[in-house]
Amino acid sequence: MLQFLHDANLFVASSREAIERSAPHIYLSALPFADKNSLVYQDFAPYCTDLITVDTFGVGHHGGSAIMTLTNHGGIVFSVAYSPDGLLLASGSADGTVRVWDTLTGEEAVSPLYSGDGCVLSVDVARNNKWVASGTEAGVICIWNITSITSGRVSHRRLIGHSNYVWSAVFSPDSCHLASASRDQTVCLWNSETGEQLRVLNGHGDSVSSVVFSPAGDILASISSDGTVRLWQSTTGQPIREPLKRNGGHSIDFAPHGEIIAFVGASRFSVMLWQIQTGKIVAELQGESCINSIRFSPDSRSLVAAHGQDVRVWTLQPNLTDASWVDLRGHSDNVRSVTFSPDGRYIASASDDGTIRIWVTGSGQSGVQPLPAHGQRVTSVAVSRAALLHSDHHLPF
Repeated sequence: MLQFLHDANLFVASSREAIERSAPHIYLSALPFADKNSLVYQDFAPYCTDLITVDTFGVGHHGGSAIMTLTNHGGIVFSVAYSPDGLLLASGSADGTVRVWDTLTGEEAVSPLYSGDGCVLSVDVARNNKWVASGTEAGVICIWNITSITSGRVSHRRLIGHSNYVWSAVFSPDSCHLASASRDQTVCLWNSETGEQLRVLNGHGDSVSSVVFSPAGDILASISSDGTVRLWQSTTGQPIREPLKRNGGHSIDFAPHGEIIAFVGASRFSVMLWQIQTGKIVAELQGESCINSIRFSPDSRSLVAAHGQDVRVWTLQPNLTDASWVDLRGHSDNVRSVTFSPDGRYIASASDDGTIRIWVTGSGQSGVQPLPAHGQRVTSVAVSRAALLHSDHHLPF
């Protein structure tokens, strides 16, 4: 029953636009394109006749597939963030709005949130499910109160302190504090409840691209265009150890287990994995396109990256130095931001094409895993006859 309900949710979400136009599209348009392995297709297809035939080629899932596309933004979508319960998704765009989406239906949960401070470059949802923070090109941070979202009225506070773009704004794990990273070369720490600026962290010599709290909330990690990664005590703002130099790039994230920091390297074509206890780089994940954003999965076993126009998912277990990966394709322009849902079952991606896509990560599905043998382009593959003869599926060659 749980699997059927899961498949039914994906079926409705992926075909919502067609079904909304006319109920017969459930049978005429949606069912023929449904996943042939889903319980919805297997249960209902035998009852339908004279449907169009849809043949698929290649592997359809690769451990994940797009199930929903959100299209109401009027410009580049810079950032996405899930609510702690996974029921809402916040997004920020060059159209100057923050939008809050219902992840079950794909509908907007409230009217677009507009502060008049230009492009929204970063969004985050507090773990207490009360606030959405947005960082803007005017240097203003807004904290939107979404507790009254059902009434359609969302109030907000404006936090003034930065003098340039706010590239990153994130809540602490206990929701009491907000950290922000700016093009003005500073990291600021704020009281989430009152909006009071608590301290300014100076030390970077160029734009600070991203900031993140450790899982325990006691450490802040920031990354800058000056090529450094810095660690700070979140309570005092004091630096922790010497900065990691010549490796810093664009995006940074703590693994939920708290032992590893991942950050995009200076070339922006690779991700470095930094072990906090030893202070050493323990692995480097190579990409082929510019990487704009990275996030760990909730179980720390995977890492998702905005990789050119694709969403790349690295599987880090069991060996960090030999991580396998798959690419999820569907966006028509560069991907700006990626994140996992709190339960790890979905990935949300935001793109320059003005859309947000929701991908299922393959939990409970027969996804095909990659074979992590080659380090570069694979140009040929062959299967031995012995393997075919011992297979349950014999092919005629």
